[in-house]
Amino acid sequence: MPSRNTKIFDEIQGLLSSITEQDARDRIAEIDQQIAALQEERGKWGSLLVLKHQLGEATRESSSEDQPTMREAIRRVLEDQPPGVALKLARIGEEIIQRGWMEEVPKDWQRLQMMASMMKRKGQLERPRTGFYRLPPKDSEPEGEGQEE
Repeated sequence: MPSRNTKIFDEIQGLLSSITEQDARDRIAEIDQQIAALQEERGKWGSLLVLKHQLGEATRESSSEDQPTMREAIRRVLEDQPPGVALKLARIGEEIIQRGWMEEVPKDWQRLQMMASMMKRKGQLERPRTGFYRLPPKDSEPEGEGQEE
């Protein structure tokens, strides 16, 4: 009776013999083109979102004021990411600056760092690895929700 590994090896050999090297190269090229097209489209949508924020047309979900608190600014930037995606704190800051909610001065960067740390302690942010932050899953209720800075 052939071993499990032998069966797997035979299946792999069968697959390998059914395709040519050129077929594999052609398929890889097709996939690369699809990836490039998707990256280009993502870039366009990202640029449109930044432009929308720069022109002041972005919707304000939880605040009617023009200038959100640092806590709210962090939350808004991370809400624009797909669920579970963590951003480097520097990237969050760059996005907040692009939206006109923070100046590129040392005291504002310090406020950003302090607020991210505070939000992490309160469970309002997760830090999956050093320097990266994301929102916790929607089903969790962090303490201090709704408190201002």
